[in-house]
Amino acid sequence: MAAFSRIVIVCLVIPVAWLSCSAQALEQPARLKLVRALARSVVGVNSAVLKSREPLLPVTSQGSGAGFVVDEHGHVATLRSVLADIHAVEVILNDGTTWPALFKGEDRETGIAVLEIQAPDNVLNQLKGVDFAAGGVLAGQDGLVLGRTAGGEQLMVAGGLVACGGQTLLSVDGVMLYDVIVLDRTVAPVLEGGGLFDASGRLLGLMANSLIKTGQNDVHADFALPAATVKWVAGEIIATGKVRRTWLGADVVTVSPALARFLGLPVAHGVLVTSVAPDGPADRAGIHGSRKTLRLGNRVYPVGGDIITGLGKSKIGTDADLVRKLREFKPGDKTLITLYRGNRRVRLKVVLGEH
Repeated sequence: MAAFSRIVIVCLVIPVAWLSCSAQALEQPARLKLVRALARSVVGVNSAVLKSREPLLPVTSQGSGAGFVVDEHGHVATLRSVLADIHAVEVILNDGTTWPALFKGEDRETGIAVLEIQAPDNVLNQLKGVDFAAGGVLAGQDGLVLGRTAGGEQLMVAGGLVACGGQTLLSVDGVMLYDVIVLDRTVAPVLEGGGLFDASGRLLGLMANSLIKTGQNDVHADFALPAATVKWVAGEIIATGKVRRTWLGADVVTVSPALARFLGLPVAHGVLVTSVAPDGPADRAGIHGSRKTLRLGNRVYPVGGDIITGLGKSKIGTDADLVRKLREFKPGDKTLITLYRGNRRVRLKVVLGEH
């Protein structure tokens, strides 16, 4: 992925009072209507004392960011990185009121955090949980990023196009992020933790900024974690206070038709096992990793490992498929793995672990 360059974007900063203005007075009435509909779902998040600033000027401050409501109980999804002090968190609602929020937990892999607004029922009843989009996103579709200015008093909106969806990024911490959405521009840091919405008001993802490995370089990249991941992570944290990931104990790479032709593989889709964790679930099940590599030019290809094509009753075509399907199981569950070892189709029993 090419390095991201910082460019200036025009953000539409809308005071709450302006949202009642006549749509005919604006250039894009449909967008204003959408922003007005989403306003009850968007919150500001503060966990540090904010310094003085000029009116309407968004000032980036550690401990200040955005978030959005995920359910009727006042749970909010945001990023752990925007929280300077998890013991002193405040959430600013659309009506301008500020309420304390309880830090429910975080997911260290994705950086997603969940808060619980500490407010009476009559306040929580005025909030609206976001509608999570189902399925993937398409390059070229409109995206609308919503958050609040530093301090949370005003809505802040940035528009853009989806440059590409379904991307896999590698963080500098070695964490693979799947189904990531990349916009055609960067967004203001104060919008980190905010939601990326489609033209129908459904949540596409949660905006993040992280150091990403791109070849030999590490660059800061703006992207959105996909709605399905946000929904699953938030649900885990709300239910148990932590995220339990089902673990197979195998490193894999996606098999493409081109790679299958080049390596002479028996299938054109699936995931090639490059290595297995010693005494992990895959190892105990008898799954084999690659035993040698083949170099062609500047690329090195693992060869000789098993190719997984199924988990339980589901087909596996990519590494992202495997990650998604593992979420449907609990640690300790038993299931069948379908794989190819050479040209032979094999089914193995596996007891999944926890990571």
